[in-house]
Amino acid sequence: MAQIVVESKESRTLSNSGGKFTGSCVFHVFDDTTDIPNATTIKYGANGMPEKGDAFPGEPELFAQTFSASVIPESRGIWKVTWTYTSGENEGGAKMPTEVGYLQVSMEYTGTFKDMYRADSTGRSLNYQNGLPTDKDIGGAPIDAAGVPTSVFIPLHRLVIEETVSGASLQGRTALTRAAVGKRNSASFYGADKGKLLYEGCSARRTTISAWSLTHKFLYDGWYHMGQQPKMNSQREVIISMTALPSAVFVRWIQPFPGLVDFNAISDQF
Repeated sequence: MAQIVVESKESRTLSNSGGKFTGSCVFHVFDDTTDIPNATTIKYGANGMPEKGDAFPGEPELFAQTFSASVIPESRGIWKVTWTYTSGENEGGAKMPTEVGYLQVSMEYTGTFKDMYRADSTGRSLNYQNGLPTDKDIGGAPIDAAGVPTSVFIPLHRLVIEETVSGASLQGRTALTRAAVGKRNSASFYGADKGKLLYEGCSARRTTISAWSLTHKFLYDGWYHMGQQPKMNSQREVIISMTALPSAVFVRWIQPFPGLVDFNAISDQF
């Protein structure tokens, strides 16, 4: 079985409309030993037949995007394949958003306010980020007023990864996603050190009959998503020092998200 491809060079067209170039090429293809049963068995990207992302002949800024294929009547199995080329899209054969394997990364830098009792405190390190609250005072300069915390603006960084996957893989991916929600990264991920990135979850929508678009959201916090907790008495009142400027006597770090997971395991496309 050998695929024979012949381009109808006189069919090459190139046009410009509104500053956007488009082109087309026509190819005739057949098998020298047996008939080609359908268009899906044509070998694209082989024997002279283009595949998506290939450049238009002599025009490196035009890329193959779509094609149509049909059998030429009374031709004994010769197929006519017409490729359409457009400019500035899918350069280098990149995936389109509806194609399985598509990956898009976006970022947003923002922040939030957290109640804090100490400034310039120690302990925001890997020694404190893996599990249960410590019984050590975090130190630093008191910034509360007799046990009333001060709202401090904490810079945050949201990472969003969109990917297109096959419907057949959706069930397995769902299980991995569910297991990772509310956990932090166990290893460096997209430049974020261990423990600083929290997986917020994923949304999914169908894009084609066999493909789904998944949107994963991660939240970066340089303080490992930890919070400050003062020591309280049995009446749930902050124990304060009786000084000229009363403040919380004892403050510790707490970790609301002790679980860690390898985010690379969520998807084979990360």
